[in-house]
Amino acid sequence: MERRAFSVPNLVAKDGDTLEKIEEQYRAGMLQNIVEGHSDGNESDHAKLQEELREKIYEVLKTTIEQPLRNMKDAHYRKKNIQQNELDPLDLKLEEERAKKSCDLQNIKTAMSKKISREEVICSLCSFFDHIIRESVYLDEGSREFSIQCGSAVIEGIRDAILEHGTDEIEDNPILFETLNSIAHLNPESIRGEVHDQIAQLVTRRATLLPLSEFSNLNYLVDVACEHKSFSDEMNECINQKIKESVINEDWPALDDACHSMSGYISKVAAKELDQYFQEKYQLSIDDFFDAWDLSPFATWQSSEQNLWMNLEAMEKIESERPGITKVLHDEFNIREFRRYPAEILIEQFDARLEHIPYGLVLYTNRDHNRAFDMYDDVLLSTYQQLKAKGVGMRIMEFDSKYELIKSLARANMTYGSQNKLSYVILGAHGYAEGFTAGSRRDVSMRKDFSEGVVRIKDYFVENPEIVLASCSTGSENGIGQHISQVYDARVHAPNGPTKVKSINPEVDPQTGHVSFSVKFQRNGEEKTYYRGIQE
Repeated sequence: MERRAFSVPNLVAKDGDTLEKIEEQYRAGMLQNIVEGHSDGNESDHAKLQEELREKIYEVLKTTIEQPLRNMKDAHYRKKNIQQNELDPLDLKLEEERAKKSCDLQNIKTAMSKKISREEVICSLCSFFDHIIRESVYLDEGSREFSIQCGSAVIEGIRDAILEHGTDEIEDNPILFETLNSIAHLNPESIRGEVHDQIAQLVTRRATLLPLSEFSNLNYLVDVACEHKSFSDEMNECINQKIKESVINEDWPALDDACHSMSGYISKVAAKELDQYFQEKYQLSIDDFFDAWDLSPFATWQSSEQNLWMNLEAMEKIESERPGITKVLHDEFNIREFRRYPAEILIEQFDARLEHIPYGLVLYTNRDHNRAFDMYDDVLLSTYQQLKAKGVGMRIMEFDSKYELIKSLARANMTYGSQNKLSYVILGAHGYAEGFTAGSRRDVSMRKDFSEGVVRIKDYFVENPEIVLASCSTGSENGIGQHISQVYDARVHAPNGPTKVKSINPEVDPQTGHVSFSVKFQRNGEEKTYYRGIQE
């Protein structure tokens, strides 16, 4: 009669019955049916019993854990927006208190100690702790204290599972480890003391089985294991091995996540392995790209977590056609953001870098918080192809400061200026009416940055050059676009509001070789053109 497909967690239902007691009742009923001849206790009867027990487990978990946590989150959201809500703050407080009382902390501990119930409840717990972290600033002391108690119950349940069955009992489920990491964030003390050994062992033996991308997010747990005297060596060896394998397999998205890990034990190893790869592959240092790609764990740009693999894929593509091209374009033209540009243009720039032909520059800042300049590759390719057909070249350079911007112009003039002055410039930088972002240090401002030295740059250009400012609002009346057109005797195309370049169609005078542009921006009516300070 004694057959069990799984170990029944001794959860307590809302009516006070435990699941062990309910199981005894089910088995007594089955035995009564056998005695009375209604059943012979075969496999189907046992399967029916197991299914009934599973349904009861799910019912108890829902009513004593999942629904109360959901109700608590709802109350928090409404408290956050209390000024727009018609409910009385007192009503919301009472609602939250009712949810707390109906959430059974002992059941959380028990559920986490058994695989069958742990798998069922972990998603709700993960969602709850994620909510607590994101909304912590809006929570009162009572709400924070309850979340700490809830987290302690989870940790104690995991500890009991490990003590009973060992770490092999715990599944390598990323949601489980994300939950534990959130608890470690909320209350580091919950994984100290007597549970420290079990959690450190669990992270070392099971969390390291996760893919590197998921593992890299477990910064608090990783730090716990790496700083444990019994597991630090094993844990650090696992980290080194996982990151080395990612480099060997060229799993750049995973390595991207490792570079951005908030655990220094991961991010520092990732940076070291990347640097070794760059030295061997490109004869460059990753340090030259670290800021431009925003690889720091404290990344400031919203799209930074795709920079590494998108750039490496672009670099691999052009290297396969022209070995050594990456180093040349970086060293001679300061290019770091290879993903922005069509491979055709970069390869032509490499091949023709020693040629003297009429040309212009595309100058892009390395600071692009919303990756706006990635969207110009089709515009650049079209412009490049039209110019090439008319005998005019295009060369790309990048800058990360006002100094680098001036240096790029000076370098181009030193290399090509003896035979060809700049016919045009297409400048990409985030802008505003009176200036644009030159990089991480300072902006270029019409009021501060047109000193005698900057004005002297006029000598690098042909007479009346074409300048396109792919820079929001720089075409505003009396703005920096109009000012540049006056200082450099240039025709400047710029938008008078936030927008993007839609097309650039060049014309070349067959007699003089003078280049002129017809420029359209995505929003009609935003185009402003100034010639020598006068709006056309």
